[in-house]
Amino acid sequence: MKNFSKKAISGILSLVIAASAAVSLPISGSAKGIAYGDINGDSFVNSSDALAALTYSVGKRDLTSDEFIRADVNADKKVNSSDALEILRYSVGLIQKFKAEGVNNTSVDAKTAVTVFNKAVEYSKKILPSYTFQQTPSESVDDVKVTSNSSLISDDLLKQAAEDAKKQYTTAPKTYTKIVQQKTEESVQKMVGTFDLSRLSDLASVECKKNEKGNYLLTVKFKNEKNPTESSQIVKVLGQMTYDSAKKALADNNSLDGVKAKIDAFNFTYEDCILRCEINPSSYEFVSIDWSVKNVSNSKVTTAVGFVKLTVEMSMTGNNSTSYSKFGY
Repeated sequence: MKNFSKKAISGILSLVIAASAAVSLPISGSAKGIAYGDINGDSFVNSSDALAALTYSVGKRDLTSDEFIRADVNADKKVNSSDALEILRYSVGLIQKFKAEGVNNTSVDAKTAVTVFNKAVEYSKKILPSYTFQQTPSESVDDVKVTSNSSLISDDLLKQAAEDAKKQYTTAPKTYTKIVQQKTEESVQKMVGTFDLSRLSDLASVECKKNEKGNYLLTVKFKNEKNPTESSQIVKVLGQMTYDSAKKALADNNSLDGVKAKIDAFNFTYEDCILRCEINPSSYEFVSIDWSVKNVSNSKVTTAVGFVKLTVEMSMTGNNSTSYSKFGY
């Protein structure tokens, strides 16, 4: 709750009390059939939907792409306590309509939208705008096992080594913020890459609508990719590691004083990758960019020191959410 303003908390608490005694209101007539506010899809907007938005905003639950759209009732391309508050206000009759319902949701075809995205990327890399860059990485060890061929290393020591590895490689989500200055190399380095227009079928989906300003609201869902190569759209657009670079990093991290580790097995998969952005199609200027990806890895690594071998089998899940905002061209 520490991320919320006192005013937002006060408003939410007061409306929760009112909502507890209120009858659920049916959804209003939303543009293009989008049931804004009805996050759980039960055809009513009530405190349960507000709670869903609130728990998502603090990282306690996930939202599908459709749920995210219905939850973003103020049309700012984010779901946070402000959306939860508006949903509660609607559920007790304090407002009759959500801001998102007034947005012009004119569809734009995928090829046109991605072409504009690519031009916006190229323009940004030429102009070198300033922007606020935020990244929230986290890692968790799902399973780890340490074994040895030597009887000199007890089972207790091996179990302790496994517990230590789990603690070492598990990191809680932490947001890093960087103000990228205009006309700097960093403006290029942190910018996203372009899509391969000839391979749009490799993507899970591309959706784009115009808002009331005429800007493009683009959402791209990537297909899950196992052991990605340099041709991967996730690698090219989001600058993520290839399978080979991830495998090399794994070997380097497991080397001991120059003793190289042997990779017995390694699989690396990108999952649930999605990119959202707002672009001015006339000027090719970004308003905002947000993307997130999950990587799942399974590895078996053996390190030998003399006749003693240590083998570590580990399953890990990493998450990375990145956003670009407050562009200055």
